[in-house]
Amino acid sequence: MHFESWVSDRYSNVSLSSAVKRHSSHGGLKKFHKALHMADSMVRGETVVDFVVGKYSGLGDTLMVITNERVLLLRNTFQTGQSLSFDLQTLDQAKLSYFPLLGHTLTLNGHRLSRIPAPFVAVLRNLLTAKLSEHWAVAA
Repeated sequence: MHFESWVSDRYSNVSLSSAVKRHSSHGGLKKFHKALHMADSMVRGETVVDFVVGKYSGLGDTLMVITNERVLLLRNTFQTGQSLSFDLQTLDQAKLSYFPLLGHTLTLNGHRLSRIPAPFVAVLRNLLTAKLSEHWAVAA
């Protein structure tokens, strides 16, 4: 991670930068400042399709980054070992639901990403219902 990028709030990954710009109107992204910059350093050669924020079981405040190669879950911290990576086929079995106390929830590989803000729910619905190959083509 480049300190200059972190301080100036810029991203070296162009597709991540455009995804952040798309979601900047939702507000609350400043809270995920650390996770966004960790993602920037971890997805250098990948194309970011989109990302979602929420609380992941066992990690707390989490950023889920969906790239053309994988699904990456990053805890909002600079500590090492606070990330999970799944292959894209994990999204084929993912289930989006709503629970009264947890809010919008994505069940992913037996774990839950909960408290997903409403603007990101639309992103997830589009990704889970559409053919993912179309998203990868658009993102590239």
